[in-house]
Amino acid sequence: YGIKAHVFKHGKYKNAPNVFTEKGFTKEHMENTQSFIEDINQHMCKEITRSRSLPKTFDSHMWKAINSYGALSPLNAQEVGLIDYLPRIDPLDSLVCANKDDKARREMKERWSSETNLDKFIATEKISLEKYALLRAKQEKEEEKKWKMHARLKQIYEKGALAAFIMEAVGLPSPNFNIEAA
Repeated sequence: YGIKAHVFKHGKYKNAPNVFTEKGFTKEHMENTQSFIEDINQHMCKEITRSRSLPKTFDSHMWKAINSYGALSPLNAQEVGLIDYLPRIDPLDSLVCANKDDKARREMKERWSSETNLDKFIATEKISLEKYALLRAKQEKEEEKKWKMHARLKQIYEKGALAAFIMEAVGLPSPNFNIEAA
């Protein structure tokens, strides 16, 4: 691209510009990078331990064991105290059913009250993304028609007193035409 980096450094460990001047890692650059990442990891582990009030057994040895184990399953992470709650995989069917049946809704509120605010979920059916996209496109067309109607009514209203009188007589007073009522 025509850009060249000219770097002057003093010492093996002054290697921040290596990402621009080297194709790989030098031994010193690798040591620096690993040290930096290890510091960040230790800080994160300490903060997780502190913020979650994990027991004293959650020391550097425990974190090393977790790191060497690899990715924890959700159940393992919950068992050791790293997560509090495992959300349901797909509650949509249950939520839709609860909105159609009062008994199912009461039962769901008893089971899920601590994890889900059922009052904010009002759907009574599932639809595909394609159907949703079609519905949104239809709504947008209707909105566009309303705004065009609004602009046209405003033009008519501004033409004169007689037009304004007639529009007010049919329930369309300016400047905020209630197109929904028309």
